[in-house]
Parts: sequence; C-alpha cells; structure tokens
Amino acid sequence: MKTIRCLLPNGLVISMITVFVLLSSVSSFAAGTPKEGGVFKILLDHSYYPRFFGYPPKAAMGALFCAQATLERLVRLDRQGQPVPELATSWKIAADKKSIIFKLRKGVGFHDGTEFNAEAVKFNYDLSIEAGEGKFSSVDSVDVLDSHTVRLNLNKFENGIFANLDMAPGFIVSPTAIKTKGAKWAQTHPIGTGPFMLIDSKRDVHLKFKRFDSYWGKRPYLDEVQYLFFSDPMTLMAAFEREGGHVILQSLKTNKLAELRKKGYKILQNYEPSYSLIGDSVNKDSVYSNKKVREAIEYAINRDAIVNQLGNGFMKVMKQFAMEGSMGYNPGLKAREYNPEKAKQLLKEAGYPNGFKTTIISWAGRDEDVFVAIQNQLGMVGIKAHIQFVNVGRWVDLRMNGWKNSLLLGLAGIEPNYTVSINDCMGPDNPKHPSLVRPAGWRKVMYEAMGTLDPVVHKSKTQELVAMIHEDASLVPLLAASQSIVLNKNVRDSGFLENGWPYEWRSEKTWIAD
Repeated sequence: MKTIRCLLPNGLVISMITVFVLLSSVSSFAAGTPKEGGVFKILLDHSYYPRFFGYPPKAAMGALFCAQATLERLVRLDRQGQPVPELATSWKIAADKKSIIFKLRKGVGFHDGTEFNAEAVKFNYDLSIEAGEGKFSSVDSVDVLDSHTVRLNLNKFENGIFANLDMAPGFIVSPTAIKTKGAKWAQTHPIGTGPFMLIDSKRDVHLKFKRFDSYWGKRPYLDEVQYLFFSDPMTLMAAFEREGGHVILQSLKTNKLAELRKKGYKILQNYEPSYSLIGDSVNKDSVYSNKKVREAIEYAINRDAIVNQLGNGFMKVMKQFAMEGSMGYNPGLKAREYNPEKAKQLLKEAGYPNGFKTTIISWAGRDEDVFVAIQNQLGMVGIKAHIQFVNVGRWVDLRMNGWKNSLLLGLAGIEPNYTVSINDCMGPDNPKHPSLVRPAGWRKVMYEAMGTLDPVVHKSKTQELVAMIHEDASLVPLLAASQSIVLNKNVRDSGFLENGWPYEWRSEKTWIAD
C-alpha cells in the first residue's frame, strides 16, 4: 500500500493510512452506538398468544413469552439459576429456612400511575396462594414489614423457590387495576412496572406496547414493541424476511430453522425443553401399568436415528430424564439402547406377544415428524399407535387432569437447578401428570433434594431422583429440543438467551441498527 502524507492546518503531518484507521475507528464506534426509535417486531406461532396475561394466578404459557416487556418480578434468574434483582434489591433467607425477607426497590410506579410497594407484592402473592397456584405451594403467607419490605412465611423450604418466583405467577401487577376493573378484565390487560405498556391487542393476531416514559430503570431505546402471531409458518417466515420482522421466537420446525441458517441469519440455541412419552401407569387396566411394557417402548424407539435424521442440528438425544451436562445427569445409569428384539421379548413377557393398539397424544405443530417416526418404530415391534395431535389447550387439560391408557407428550424445562425441572414434571405436591405413578420412596427423596442448601447434597439427591425414574421406567426420555431464536441482522443487545431462558430478553436495552 502506498503511503500519502498530508499537512494539516496546524502543521501536523499524518499519513492517509492514519486517516483511514481513524475513520474506520469512528465508523466502528458509530455502528456500536445505540440508536433511539423504531418498532421492534417479534414473530410467534399463534399458539403462544397469552389467553391469561395480566392476572398472575392464571398466567398461562404465552405470558412467559409475551410479558417480558411489560411485567416484572421481584427477582429473575441468571444463567446459573441464581436470583438477581429486579423489583427486589436484596433478600435474606432466615437461619431456620422458614421465611425469606425481601427489600423492595423504591421509586417504582405501575403503568396506571399507582405506586409499587410492599402492599402490592402482598396483594399479588396472596392471590396466587389463595388460588392454590402450585408454584406458591411452599408459601403460607406474606407479611408487610414496612412500605418496601415483605416477608414470605414458608411451610417448607424449597431451593427452587426463586425459580418459581421468576415464572408467570410471580409477575407483579397493579392491585388498583384489578380492584377497579376486575380479575377477568385484568387477564387480558397487564398493568405492570416494565419498560413498555400495552396499547393494543387483537386475539391471535398482535400485542402492541409503547415505551413507558416513567419507567424506573434506564429509558428504553425502542418506541414500540410488537408481538405478531401467525397460524402459518410460511407466512411467518415471509413477514420476517420481507416485511421487517426482527425476531422469530421459538415457532419454526427444524427444517425451516436450517433454511434460515443457510441464508445467514443468526440463530441462538438453548436445549430446552426435554421431550418424553408418559404412559398412563395409574390405571390398573392400562397396559402402561406394567413396567415391562414401559421398558419395551423405550427399547423400540431409535432416538439416535430420529435426532440425526430429523433434528437438523437442533435436537440432542436423551436416554435418561436429564440432558448430559445438566446437574441432574447421572453418569452411572445404563441406557436402554435401541433394541427391537429386546422390546418384543419384554412385550411377550408382559402378556402382549402380538403387541397392542395405543394412542400417542402430542401437541399439534410440535415436531410432528418426530412422532410419526416413533409411530413407525413402534409398529415394527407390534405396537399399533394412532397419533392424536391436539391444540395446546387440550394438551394442558390432559396434563393437568389425566389421560387413559395412552402415551402423552411430556415437556419439561432443563433448568440450572434441575430439581425444579423434575418437580415441575412430577413433584410430590404437583398436580401435573396425575396419570403418572411416582416411584416408591419418591416423596422422601424429592423433599431432600428440594430442601437442602448444600450444593453437593443437592446434586447427589437430584441424580438419585433421575436414577429412580430410570429404574422404574416411569417415562420414556426422547430428546432435548433447541429453543431456537432467529435474529435479524440489525438487532442489537436484545439479551435473548443471555441467561438461558428462551422467553426472557432485555427490552430496555434492545435497539435497531441501520
């Protein structure tokens, strides 16, 4: 490269290379400087539209995905599963583990202009306690100690309590809004403390939020945040690529994700949730009340082939009820590897030498090709399975109220505190999966795992739980699916998957580059 020297007005001589470097630095700095303004568009499948949104005791699955811009909790979790401040600034667990005291952030207001304080926290938590919300099962009552201090009184200590407070029932909404408008109105009108406030909603179509200028934290860069919902994945992809979408949030099958990856879009991955098949083992007339049948199902499924052929790099095999690398993974367990002859032998021993007919109940749109592959593999050992794809509402109903003589898709989060994942699927006081028999001695070990603050004991007991599930063949672990988030090229500082949670992002930090 030829160097050209220039004389500046002050007599300083510099080279054109120096000028190039200086200009490049300025350009680079400008490219990384947050820009104000813009409408941020998040695209999702219509099944994630939150039917219950602004009333915490009834906050449903969609609320987790759509509430982050508008509702806040006392704490949120970091990537290690440890609590970090949000509306609480500090907390202390009592020496006897019978209570937790939270100091609350001052100077915070709700979107309706009312004050966030200790009374607001008590009001919200009391609603969940009175409603019998499972994530508050360990909380007996809430005391207001002063205007910005509350105490949670516990009937038992669970080391997953902070994870529970981080979930939808832990959102804090305006008590005034609920008292004046009613719980039914509040379900679809979240009035929170977050950086954005709801301005418009149309069921299964959109949720629109504008910047809340009185937000207690840093002023957001964005003018608006929009959640846009689609019933057709092709329309969703078109809106993302041609109509200025910014994020696709966990709404595409693996082949579509692979297609976008080839086009150069950034895809963030976190392996959650785990998929499993859960048989009706409670009812004595169910084929799944026989352990040998449950074992036969696992031997009949070629999980490696399914993940390799259908995963497109967005799935991982699971051969126990914990993903390798998680705190619950038990390296001492011998996997039930694919062995159709072993499956046939177990079926014969169980009294089904010619197999049987059954139903697999799965969530429509949830990797349907995986269950078709399972159907085919079961057929090879004589099990004729009909697949029933149901909408998410029906699936939730079955998960909560039970199913008869069939296999239900089981979904479980893969959380840093893996005891929380197990408890959420089959905890001793958890109403989910009532058709699933818990192993002998389950309650005792679950309480030991949940009740300790010793990390060594905690990990050991959690792995013991995984071993109990495996030895009892309580369920059939299948795979871990990637919680994949597709980002457009102009998205900056969104915070998606920053802490491992697919539904959480930092709307107050996000900005759109040119």
